Amino acid sequence: MRVEAGPERPEPVSVGSGGGPVRVGVPARWVRAVARRDGRAAVTRGVGPAVALAAVEEHGTPEQRAIATRAVLAGGRLTLLLPEAPVGGSDLEGTAGYVEFAPAGPALAGASLTARLVVRGAAEGSFLGAPEHGAQVLLDALRFGWPLFVSAGIGTADTVLREVVDAAGAAGVRPLESSLTRRAVTAAFLELLVVDCLVTTAERALELAPAQATALSAVAGHLGPRLLRDGAEGLVPVLGRHAHTAYGAFGTIRARLRGLAAPSRHGPGSLGVLTALSARGEHHAAVLPEAVHAPDGPPTPPGVRPVTAPAAWFDPRLPAEGLSGPLGALVRLLAREASVVRAEFAGARALGSAPALRAAADRYALLHAAACCLGVARNAPPGFLADPAWLTAALARIAHRLALPPAPGSGRRDDTVLQEVLTRCRDDTTLDLYASPLSGTGRRP
Repeated sequence: MRVEAGPERPEPVSVGSGGGPVRVGVPARWVRAVARRDGRAAVTRGVGPAVALAAVEEHGTPEQRAIATRAVLAGGRLTLLLPEAPVGGSDLEGTAGYVEFAPAGPALAGASLTARLVVRGAAEGSFLGAPEHGAQVLLDALRFGWPLFVSAGIGTADTVLREVVDAAGAAGVRPLESSLTRRAVTAAFLELLVVDCLVTTAERALELAPAQATALSAVAGHLGPRLLRDGAEGLVPVLGRHAHTAYGAFGTIRARLRGLAAPSRHGPGSLGVLTALSARGEHHAAVLPEAVHAPDGPPTPPGVRPVTAPAAWFDPRLPAEGLSGPLGALVRLLAREASVVRAEFAGARALGSAPALRAAADRYALLHAAACCLGVARNAPPGFLADPAWLTAALARIAHRLALPPAPGSGRRDDTVLQEVLTRCRDDTTLDLYASPLSGTGRRP
């Protein structure tokens, strides 16, 4: 999907509806920039409106798309209202309208959803798609939305890590020379990079591998919050007694840490979506194009998957050719584990075991994260991301999560990673894959 986006415009207005030819990743960059200042504003004013308009673009009638597009391009915005987990809450003041997902019947577990578009000044609200098919409408919109939700977390995590580094050594805060601080800062930075690799792949897949976009976005939605939460929780001991301060600068850090640590609920469970897709054995062998791992790769013609087409699964590539030492050993170890998990999928499908499929899907998501990191490193220009140090450290953390034995020497790259995060903090550049200057965007919220 091509989008019309800019400093004030993160919503996905397609070219056919009057938008301009801007890359899919633009809204994600916008959202994380806002989240560095205010995570809630990034969700309510960026993510929610983008998901709402994506639902209209994919499932609306020509009249509905025209109504929503006119409202958005005139300077308004849509609000997304989800059952039990509203984005933007019930405050509709200043909005052009909303897309509401609500139970089609009694609010019981498993109840189907309806999707309804309501725009101010237009006729009474109308259904998006067929009544009681709102779950499919929401799922298709979340192909675009899950990476945006996670991008908001990346922006918040960037600010939290930067503030903890700045605070290190203050009264009551552990110094940077502390081994605990060094480990926590390094780990949080690595988690942020891994999550950004997931988001980059999901965004690029919307253009380059649309059939796999649902699965890849669901992986980002499932793993991203968990990894960012782990990185945030590791920073808490660094703050010492200030970790529980509710006021001033430390109170702000505490609030952001708590926001990252809170469980996220945005639409259907992403792991459930992965489990359902993994049950389709015939779609299991699709290999992603290498270009999905290049954040600033060349643009492609717009390619939105028809909503009637079946979503496909994917097969992470973990080639070890040309890799030696601890990095090569790690990649080969993870590639063998991918073969094991494929066999687990086959066994679980044969038994019809949903719990076993769910466990295998969770492990496969981690292996996909490893493949994303490897792909980004292979496509990176000379510099930090092309250095095997961060990749070795990141893959070692993923292998640990999979309960795999550590590769010899794989834990000796942390000094390089730590120096990179400290240099970026000193030079006011972002801590994500882009390492962009923060000047002009406001370093401190």
